[in-house]
Amino acid sequence: MTYTEGTPERGLQKLAGKYGGAAAIMLANTTVVQVTIIVIIGTIFGLIPGGPELLDTKTDIGFIFMLALNEIAAYTVPMITMYALFYRELKFEKTIYEPEMRYDRFFGETALLFAAGLGVSTALSIATSFISSFLNTVFGIPETKVAFDSMMPRDLVTYTAFEIVLCIVGPVCEEIIYRHILLRPLRRYGDMTAALITALFFGLSHFNFDQFLYTFSFGFFLAVITLRSGTIIPAVICHALNNLAAGVQIYLPETLGNAVLDGALRSLADIFTAVNSIFVFGGILLIIVVIVTRLLQLKNRSGIPPAKQIAIVFSNPLLLVCIAVSLVVTFVNLYIV
Repeated sequence: MTYTEGTPERGLQKLAGKYGGAAAIMLANTTVVQVTIIVIIGTIFGLIPGGPELLDTKTDIGFIFMLALNEIAAYTVPMITMYALFYRELKFEKTIYEPEMRYDRFFGETALLFAAGLGVSTALSIATSFISSFLNTVFGIPETKVAFDSMMPRDLVTYTAFEIVLCIVGPVCEEIIYRHILLRPLRRYGDMTAALITALFFGLSHFNFDQFLYTFSFGFFLAVITLRSGTIIPAVICHALNNLAAGVQIYLPETLGNAVLDGALRSLADIFTAVNSIFVFGGILLIIVVIVTRLLQLKNRSGIPPAKQIAIVFSNPLLLVCIAVSLVVTFVNLYIV
């Protein structure tokens, strides 16, 4: 392996600065850019004759317009700016690792990692709910609200649009950002470091306490799936399946719930609860298998121990500041979301 920056440690230090920049992009986009874009375009749309009525989220067109606008604002700026930031590293990395793509790992291995990831993530999500309830009871800290409460679909048309965004747009864009743009440059040093750091970015990017442990652990397994297969395609599929299950379990009852469907919806919810329980307990066994047979095979290409790699990355001041601010924003969101 050739390190144009000198030693592997020096090269990783320079790369850590870019990850600090990526964290700043993520934070700025969520707190400033995304809000600004939505406000400006929403205001312009509201000035158009008939626009104010369409912006009412109870109407199909208005809901779909605001949903599409939200997704454009959420992903466009980070994808463009982060790709520009890591262009040199991505170009260099492609010449080295592209031949490692393993399509034969799409099914059996991916299914194992996906099931294990769901099991561990679901268990951590349950633990988070207990922690959230404890903090609410003892300290009065509000419990996290459902992420899309403010844009809940009202009928089948808006629900279909919502699911398209949730299961196609979101997974594709997020996998490009986190398992391609952010993951690939770190592969040059070590797979474990790449998986853990990008999983942390993925967890923090939701700015939601209730989702952090789930998204962090699930993001780690998606990173491992990508590293093992050499492409983001299986991770996109797994991500989409996860979001589809969440959309059916959480949002479909809210959309279609009525006296006629209540019984069927409750049965559907019970089925998902049972499936979640299976994933929790089955995942504990699967994770042991995964650790022994798969995770220990992650490569360390730099010769630097993974713990030291992570320490070098987190020695970057900008990255530490952005993480601290992200945690503050996450806490503030408990009160304003």
